[in-house]
Order: sequence, then C-alpha cells, then structure tokens
Amino acid sequence: MKRASDVANQIAGDSAAQKRMATALMRAAGMVRSAIEEGVFDDKERKALLDAIAVLERGAKVRRQAASLKSKDEQAAEARRKDIRVSMSSTFAALSSIEEKVALIAAVDSDRLKHAQIRTPRDVDDYFKESLNDLEWKLARRDGDTAEVVTEAWTKFCEARQRLQDQHALVISRVRGALSEAK
Repeated sequence: MKRASDVANQIAGDSAAQKRMATALMRAAGMVRSAIEEGVFDDKERKALLDAIAVLERGAKVRRQAASLKSKDEQAAEARRKDIRVSMSSTFAALSSIEEKVALIAAVDSDRLKHAQIRTPRDVDDYFKESLNDLEWKLARRDGDTAEVVTEAWTKFCEARQRLQDQHALVISRVRGALSEAK
C-alpha cells in the first residue's frame, strides 16, 4: 500500500475528501464484517473476507494520515495567501479608478475584456474583486518572500499599466459612458 505522503501528493482532493474516503473504507469494512457474522461463508471465504477487511482498514488509516498531511498543507497555503493579501493591500487592492481596475483585470484575465463582459462600473468592480482574488492565488503559489513576490508583481504591473489601459480604451470608454448615463 502507498504511504500517506504519496497519497496526499498524488490523489486529487482536499483534506475533507481524504477524510470522506477513509470513512467510506471503514464503512465497507464494517459491511464486510457484518456479512461474515451472518455465517453464510465457509472458512476459506471468511479468511479472504477478513484479509479484505484488513486491507480496507489499512487503506482508511492511510487516508486519515493523508488527510492530516493535506490539512497541514492547506493551512500553510491559507497563511501564505493571507500574507499575500496583506502585502497587496497597499498596492493592487488600493487601485481605485476605472482605468486602473480595467488594467488589472487585463493583466490577470484579459479574456473577460476580449468577450465584452464588462459594460458597467459594477461589472468593473465585480471583475476587479475576482481578479484580485485570482492574483492572490497566483502569487501565493510563487516561491520566495511574500513581500518580494508582491513587489515584483506590482513593478511588472506598473510597467504594463499604461499599455493595458491604452489597449482596453474601448472598454474604459464604454464603462465611463454607462457611468455618465446613470447620473
């Protein structure tokens, strides 16, 4: 049987999924145990079923250990994300104009702009929040000090901001038009 660390790294799913699988394996072992107690199996079959129960219980144990490892990884990832979020508060999260927000959306996920999904200031705000969240995840996956990772990304964004604003001037104009119509 694979080690818990191998299962945690190779098998998809979060810690909760690992726990659910451990529970399912233990239920299966209990069902087999109940079937044995009914007394319909001969000695050879009973032995095979007892061996199956042992395998199921080992599998459940490995899954519980994998869940614990996944949980630790998830907690570490969440802590890093929070650090990234704090570091972003004075840079990316502080962007306020429509032009700046559109530039960030373009930098993080330009498809939203290509498919004309952004038409109103509310659309800009909604997609800006989603883009901040996406950027937070992307930056959290990078190696290195969180402040340095954010600073590097901010520098890169600042260098591209005007180009992105120029490139998406039509979207900015459309949103500005919707804003003036609303007044």
